[in-house]
Amino acid sequence: MILVDLIGREKLTNSFGLLTMFQGIATVVGAPIAGMIYDFTKSYTMSFMYIGITICVSGAMCFFIPCLPGYKPQNKKPVVFSLE
Repeated sequence: MILVDLIGREKLTNSFGLLTMFQGIATVVGAPIAGMIYDFTKSYTMSFMYIGITICVSGAMCFFIPCLPGYKPQNKKPVVFSLE
């Protein structure tokens, strides 16, 4: 829903591909970083804190998107799902 709101329906496939690419990069890079943190601290606590903080920061970024200059929602109508 965020991608449709930011980019629009006509560019959804391209934006979803880029999103998946960045998720893959984060998956490949995040595990070695968490391993290095474990090697330095000899405890998994800091690794889990690192992962939790990065997830919280990425989620918090979504709250500030409407504050950006030039932001105009693409989807004017609310999306209603029906089981008919």
